[in-house]
Order: sequence, then structure tokens, then C-alpha cells
Amino acid sequence: TDRVGRNDNFFMLGGHSLLVVKLTGIVRSRLGLDMKMRTLFEAPTIAELVQRICGKSADNSEVAFNVLLPLKSKGNRSPVFCIHPIFGLSWSFFGLSKHLHSEQPLFGLQSRGINGDGQPASSIGEMVQDYMDQIVKVQSQGPYHLLGWSFGGSIAHSLAAHFEKLGETVGLLTLLDSTPDYSDIPDDIDVDQGRDLYTEHLVRSSDNSSIEERKALWEKTQHVYRNNLRLAKQFSPSFYSGDMVFFRAADSAVDPSAWAQFTQGKIELHAIDWNHLEMDKPGSLEEIGRVVAVKLEESHQRQTLDV
Repeated sequence: TDRVGRNDNFFMLGGHSLLVVKLTGIVRSRLGLDMKMRTLFEAPTIAELVQRICGKSADNSEVAFNVLLPLKSKGNRSPVFCIHPIFGLSWSFFGLSKHLHSEQPLFGLQSRGINGDGQPASSIGEMVQDYMDQIVKVQSQGPYHLLGWSFGGSIAHSLAAHFEKLGETVGLLTLLDSTPDYSDIPDDIDVDQGRDLYTEHLVRSSDNSSIEERKALWEKTQHVYRNNLRLAKQFSPSFYSGDMVFFRAADSAVDPSAWAQFTQGKIELHAIDWNHLEMDKPGSLEEIGRVVAVKLEESHQRQTLDV
């Protein structure tokens, strides 16, 4: 039987956001500790949790909702920057790290406004510039590795195009079931119908979680979700001359060739056996991670030869 050690990472073991909700609820009900969902993202090992609970670790309580989310900050390779889907959070990508090289840093980009750090972006251009500024804080020059799920993939493509215009190189652009055209989104979309099920369960599925916490997070994510829906309808792809890797979900209505007019390079298609809303599940991330790891290694080898 596999044993879990005190320094094993919850997310490296296959943990995901819905399990976070359940686990924090169990901690509250059985131990009487008011552990918030974000605590597990900031202290994902038993050792770190003990320090946090005993008050021996600094309380970086808002890190989980920052625009720049360190998923794995250590490593000597060029980072991968993962852009959020339409609900605005990048927690989904924590589980990707275990399938990549041990020296591969991983960061998430999340919608501004969830953390009370300003208003959500008023335009796609403002969002792209904000994320570029965040990326450059971590990595001052390319090659940049960009990955995005759904709406996040569309933003990743725009980031690649903008970095290219600045004369920077993009090492890897990966889209997870993303479309270049959101014009068919109805103007009167009902959030309760259109909202990603992942967000709904993340905020609401645990009866044991703090009512105030759930309500506050729900209000923040709903506002960001509505704003991102509005921005998606305004999305107009830029032109990017490089290659892209495209993962198509089993239930996808997206035609990857629709990106051809916005991408001069090759579109490498990978069909996976998971639905669109399941692309953050451990099995899906394993399929995606295997391919992305190979592509990152190829980019790393090219970068090494260029030095």
C-alpha cells in the first residue's frame, strides 16, 4: 500500500479543487479548525499545514487569489505560464506539475478582482497587458511557454502574438480546447446555466465550509465570470506566426482548424478522452502533461544549443 509522507504534496498526489473543498470541510467538522480552502493551496504538504495551523508560518492568505499564482516557483528552466479558463482561477493547473520535469517552474495567471486587487479587466487588451507585466516580473525575456484552457487558451494565443511583436520568442503555445470565436455566446446568458460546473462545486459543494467564505468567493467569482463572458464576446484573435499544440476534448464542438487563419505555423492536434469540463482532472492532466513535457524538453534542448 502506498504511504503518504509529511512532505508529499497534495496536488502532486492527484488532489484537485473539488477535493480541497471536501478536505477543508472534514478538517472543520472533525478537528474543529477553521481551515480555509486557500490554506491548502498555500501549504499543500502535511508538514506545511502543521506549521500553518500552529501559527509558525507567515499567513499569505491572499496568495491563492493573486493575479500571479506560483504553482511551482522553483526550477532552473523557463517557466510555463497557465492562463485561467473563463471563471478566472488557475488552481486547476496545480496537478500538471507532477507530469513535467522536476526543474520546471509553473505559474498561473488569474483574473484581477477576485483578490480585491483592483477591478476586473475592462478589455482584452488590458487583460493581455496586465498578464504580460506579470510574466515579465518572473521572466524578463523569452522563450515564453504559454498554456491556456478554454478562454485562457485564447488569451494565451494573444499573449504569444504580443510577445512576438516585441521581438520576443515563444517556446511553446498550448491551447486546451479553445476557440477563436465566441460570437455565439448569447447576450442574455444565465450564469446559473452557463457557469462552469467546476466553479459552482468549488464554492458551494461543502456544507461544512464557512458560509461567509463561500458567499464572498462566490460573489467574487461570479462577477469575474460575468466580466470574462463579456470580454470573450469582444475577443478578436491577433496573428501569431509560430506553432501551437492543441488539445481537443472528447465532447468538443471546437474546430482546431479555425485557428489556421491566425497562426502561420503548424497546429499539432491531440484528441483526449476527457470532456471539456474535465480537462483539470488528474487523468486528463496526465495525458496533457505527457505531451507538454516532451514539447518543453524539445524547447529546452533548442535553448541550450542557442546559448
